[in-house]
Amino acid sequence: MEKQHIYPVENYGSALAPFYVPLSLWIGGIIAVAMITMRARGNYSSIEVYLGRMGLFLIISIFQALVVAAGAMLLRVQLTSRLLFVLTTVYISICSMLIVYSLTSALGNAGKAISIILLVLQITGTGGIFPVELLPPFFQAIHPYLPLTYAVGALREVVGGVIWSSYWMNLALLSVFPVMAFCITVLVKEKMDKRAHWMESKLEESGLF
Repeated sequence: MEKQHIYPVENYGSALAPFYVPLSLWIGGIIAVAMITMRARGNYSSIEVYLGRMGLFLIISIFQALVVAAGAMLLRVQLTSRLLFVLTTVYISICSMLIVYSLTSALGNAGKAISIILLVLQITGTGGIFPVELLPPFFQAIHPYLPLTYAVGALREVVGGVIWSSYWMNLALLSVFPVMAFCITVLVKEKMDKRAHWMESKLEESGLF
C-alpha cells in the first residue's frame, strides 16, 4: 500500500501545538482577570470603566501571544509561515481575552467561574487531541459552540498547510464570540454591576478570597 501525505506534520508536538497554544492563551486571560482589578477609582459609569480597562487587558493579550509564539518557534514547531503564525496567535489571544474579560467585568467572580468552566469544556470539546467523531455525544454537541474550536482549526491550517477558505472561515467564526460577549456586556453591565459589587463585598467579608 502506498501512502501520499498531502499536508504532512513532522512530529507529534507540532500536531498538538494548535491545541495547546489557544489553551494557554485562554488560561493567560483567566490569570490576568484574577490578578488585575476590574474597578476604577473616581466617578465613572460602568460602561466607561469596562471600556477604559479593556485597553490594558488587550495589551496584556498581545504580549502573552508574542511570548507563546516565540516559545513555539524556539521549540521548532512546524510552521508554514512564521509571520502568519504570530498574527494568528495574537488574534486568538485578543479574542480569548475579550471573552474572559467581558464575562468577568459583567458578572464579577461568577464570570471568572464561567471562564474556568468553559476552559474545562474546551479541553475535551474542541477536538484538539482526538477527532470530534470519537468524543462522547455531549462534547460532540457542544463542539461547534466553543470559541477555541475555531482557534484550533485556524492554527492547524498554519501548521500543516493553509487552505485559505478554511482558515478565514475559522477566524470569522471565532470573531463571533468576542463580538457577542462585548455586545451583551454593554447591554447588561449597568444592571449586573451592583449585584457583582455586592457579591464581591460578601466574599471579602467571608475571608475566603
